[in-house]
Amino acid sequence: IVDQVAGSTIQWQSSTDNLSFTNISGATGTDYVATIYQDTYFRAMVTSVGCSKLSTTTTVTADVSSMVTKSIGTQSGATATKNYPFNEYYDFSWSNMIYKATEINGSGKLSRVSFNVANAPNNITVQNQLIYVKTTTATGYANSNYPGTSGFTLVYEGPITFNGSGWKEIIFNKGQFYYNGTDNLEFLFENRSGDYVNDYPTFYGITGGQADYRIRRDYKDDNFPTTCYSCSRVQNLLNIQMKFFPCTNTAGTASATNANLCTNTSTTINLSGQTPGSTIQWQSSTDNITF
Repeated sequence: IVDQVAGSTIQWQSSTDNLSFTNISGATGTDYVATIYQDTYFRAMVTSVGCSKLSTTTTVTADVSSMVTKSIGTQSGATATKNYPFNEYYDFSWSNMIYKATEINGSGKLSRVSFNVANAPNNITVQNQLIYVKTTTATGYANSNYPGTSGFTLVYEGPITFNGSGWKEIIFNKGQFYYNGTDNLEFLFENRSGDYVNDYPTFYGITGGQADYRIRRDYKDDNFPTTCYSCSRVQNLLNIQMKFFPCTNTAGTASATNANLCTNTSTTINLSGQTPGSTIQWQSSTDNITF
């Protein structure tokens, strides 16, 4: 920000619709380094001698042209409606689900997820919704227990508004999640709103037909159910769309200073051309297949 009165205090604000602005925690300097996940508007509240005024608004646009969508489940005419991932009929709820690498068929920086709303909620907003993600080698659940958040990465925290039927997209606001394309992906969805709504959303999914218990969940009024209250696990699959940004880093070229050696002797392996600042983990193989 420039041209403000000397000695003014500054509070940066942001908005995704250019209507409702919120203060950005800790953003009180003349410059603010912004990380965005969707088109975002910024302005500053400038206060001097007890008088506050708003700066002009600047827009930062997110380039999503390279984003790739991966769709899993029956995308049209699903067989059943479900009260997960978010069960808003209860004050508190959680659901935990696994999607397999063979279903995702890709890798990259997971940035958004969408769920197919079956009914038509009338512009309801639920507070304190959380989404966690992690990779896993598991293909299903052996019990219905709440998993806890250890090992998960928080990718979304905040309100979600449901208005009408169709795909509801949730843009991660805590950062993207790097997915390696090899392991399975596990999600944990938590409803910690502390209130229920009658006009709650339901979601399309497929009942049965899965070899493993791919989903588990629980719900309760009064407090969040970390121990089983109405917990269950099911062999269902919830329709989902995952949106990834492809990785753009360069791995580089590996070479050996001496590629022909007698056994039990040493050579130096070099890496060149990799993206600056990358972390490196060397691997080895005796058949160029299994590393």
